[in-house]
Amino acid sequence: MEEWIFRSTINSDLVFYICYFNLLIIALLNQAFPKKINYMLNNLFIYINFKTSINKHFIIDPFNIGSFLIISSSLSLFFYKFFIKFIDSSFNQNDFIFIFLIISITLIFRFFLVKSIFSIFSKIDEIESYLVKNQSQNTLFCISILVLIFINEYSFINKNLIIGCFISVFLIWVTFNFLLIYRYIKNRENEFLYLIFYLCTVKISPWVWIYHSIYETRIKFL
Repeated sequence: MEEWIFRSTINSDLVFYICYFNLLIIALLNQAFPKKINYMLNNLFIYINFKTSINKHFIIDPFNIGSFLIISSSLSLFFYKFFIKFIDSSFNQNDFIFIFLIISITLIFRFFLVKSIFSIFSKIDEIESYLVKNQSQNTLFCISILVLIFINEYSFINKNLIIGCFISVFLIWVTFNFLLIYRYIKNRENEFLYLIFYLCTVKISPWVWIYHSIYETRIKFL
């Protein structure tokens, strides 16, 4: 009983530290890049084009690094809590670090793969526009997930209601992603096969691989 309480306290502390870490990143990004924050929010409007240099040259810069850390840490915390809840309650902070590394490496590899695939059959401006909008959606989605995890951890709100919110946020994210992909591909009928490849290989399979890697490594071999 005492061990369970100790582990629960550690997990709660981890949630707090990750949420605080992300809140700090958001505050710093908002302070240093207020225009980019506004563009990130405006990019929710999928059918609006932003013809400005601020969205060109999607490179490694402080704003993109901050967004990446928000996405990777939030998703890592989600997987961590998911495994604790449904698969193995003995997960600890070392497991979180392991999950974070797997997700970070996968996301970095996927980013360069997506950019390479799109550069084969698209203009560079169109690629940048897609990547910026996709990054904005993913960042806002992960912030929403983080808020829900925090509420689930520290509030007395009905858990079924929180699960419903998780499902709703996920469905909204999936809808926005499909709309963004459809907008990009609708005038490129000859590139439909690329779309199928993109959805199966780049959008879906990395998450299957992440889950499989965590499960195989942590559950079966430890």
